[in-house]
Amino acid sequence: MNGIALAWVTILLPFIGAILALGLSQIEDRYVAEGKTRSWILVIVILIPTSIISLLLIWQMHLHQNQYFLWLPNIYLGIHINELSVGFTCLINALSAFLGLYSINYLSGDRNQTKYWFFFLITQGGMLFAIFSNNLLWMFSGFAIASLGGFFLISHWSNKSGEEGKKVGKAAIRFFIFNFIGDILLIIGIGLIGKAYDTLTYERLMIAWMRPPNTIIGGTSTNTRLLIEIFIVLGALIKSAQFPLLLWPLSGEEIDSDLAKTPLPISSFLISVTLGNIGLYIICAFFPMFSNKGLEVHFETELFNSAPFMIIGWTAIATMVTCLVVIFSSKNINRIMTGTSLFQLSLTFLGLSAANELGYLATYYHLILGSAASIALTIIFGMVIKSLRTKQISRIGGLGKQFPILQIFGFIAILSYVGMFPFSTYFSRDMIFESLRTSLVPSSMALMILAMIATIVLVFAVGKSLMKILFGGVNEEYTIRPIDILSMISEGLVLLWSCFAGFILIIIGTSSPGFFKLFLNKNLDLGYDFPIFGNWVISMIMLVIVPLVLAGTFFAYRDGIGKIFTPIRNFRGTKMVKSVIEQGLYLEKINNYLILKPFKFLSNYFTWTRLKAPAGIILWAVLFFVILVSILFRGGI
Repeated sequence: MNGIALAWVTILLPFIGAILALGLSQIEDRYVAEGKTRSWILVIVILIPTSIISLLLIWQMHLHQNQYFLWLPNIYLGIHINELSVGFTCLINALSAFLGLYSINYLSGDRNQTKYWFFFLITQGGMLFAIFSNNLLWMFSGFAIASLGGFFLISHWSNKSGEEGKKVGKAAIRFFIFNFIGDILLIIGIGLIGKAYDTLTYERLMIAWMRPPNTIIGGTSTNTRLLIEIFIVLGALIKSAQFPLLLWPLSGEEIDSDLAKTPLPISSFLISVTLGNIGLYIICAFFPMFSNKGLEVHFETELFNSAPFMIIGWTAIATMVTCLVVIFSSKNINRIMTGTSLFQLSLTFLGLSAANELGYLATYYHLILGSAASIALTIIFGMVIKSLRTKQISRIGGLGKQFPILQIFGFIAILSYVGMFPFSTYFSRDMIFESLRTSLVPSSMALMILAMIATIVLVFAVGKSLMKILFGGVNEEYTIRPIDILSMISEGLVLLWSCFAGFILIIIGTSSPGFFKLFLNKNLDLGYDFPIFGNWVISMIMLVIVPLVLAGTFFAYRDGIGKIFTPIRNFRGTKMVKSVIEQGLYLEKINNYLILKPFKFLSNYFTWTRLKAPAGIILWAVLFFVILVSILFRGGI
């Protein structure tokens, strides 16, 4: 079947499913008492077929097919198929299907299931539309649709009474504001591209990037490219919730207005599957241009600039450190799981910061494997929440004896998440470290060392959380409900993904030149010293230390409490640090003065922004986008 036709079917199916969800809600309310009928139909009729079609596209990914439609005078809407678009599509659709299956029981009894499925599918469809789009305007529009769906997913429980409902609403508004900042930066970057190169079509931009810009911005062609790169990179990082504007997914215990207020499947879906990957896709799409180390055609002007890649790397490290602090200190399972998902996302960004082919491949591969590992861990903790109806990890213990299968799956999920050999995440993480070691970007070695330290600390932090749940005394305060079979099936499928991929890598060897043809459409010799290890020193360090730290964590928390660390917890300095963390590391106050208050001032000053409904803000954003692009874009496709 034609790849373009398959791509259109993949894009349209989630939108058709969103409409179907509305129709099924009417039928179900009239004839069916349970809320699972609609969910099963959507998973079987929409999510699973979309995943299967994505897999069929793998056979079309190297053909680089394109299709264009005239949209406005001299401006074309394009759809394209290449290795990047197909890879992201397979990831998004497969993990959406797993989370959709998991959501059936997790949200059973929820009165807002129609809203959940509608915006779940709208978010998925918007992502697919953007990924296949060959026009930067339409790529931006697709991500805007996905962000709109994400806004309503975050506000899923905003109808709760009292303070809880207000916190949910505040979390959604915070997301919209921070996301809007990223949109502005991307709009400026896209506008500068249109002004400098007279094209917004991806294929033509790839060619034009090698030549002098038609319009010089900032005095030289080098400054023109650097300005474009900075705006695109900053906008992409903010869209993916990287430091310092990561408060929409994470905040302190006292603030409590973040993704912890949403159902766990939603937070995992947004960070690991959809909105968190927006920035990754954008930078990956521009990576061949930004990392080009050639010379400008007809001039001796170097194309490459290391500044954007240093921004990516140090932003990722700052986000990883912040996530570790949250994972260590938080008592809320949802917040801990959001932190773990965001950590893996930031580690994926580090591969791009290396600015070499190995780093690009490592990013691609770790995204596929790290996202699955994050979701596997999320489902484990989600089963705990569903069984006990509580998110407070400090009140949970002894579930390992109650549910031996939970203990088995939990240990496997931890091993997969932290990258224990021979799980697949070990190999993708090893590729990231090797790409940084061999990178020519300044400070890459420092980034690699800090990333190794952060990864080792993560092993302890995540292992501690799991041990607190599985061991210790059973809290008689809660009624323990059985673990549902659908959650077990979803968990088994995701773990199989990680285990099977690791098994395949051991067989073929990660240094095999043909291994990369699927992702890069060319053979690449990594020059590894050993078929499955990047470097005898770095790889061996992680191969030995990770199991030791994990074993030490299991030993220290075998009682479910970690009594050995009681003196440290009671230390006055520790309590002071904990207080700072619970206040959101004071990032909340900084962002409040720099972002939230100016935004509120504008909304009070301009009469047309006094609309408090999100639709009014969205309209303002669309108008701003159209006006800015109209001014900056001068024509051409």
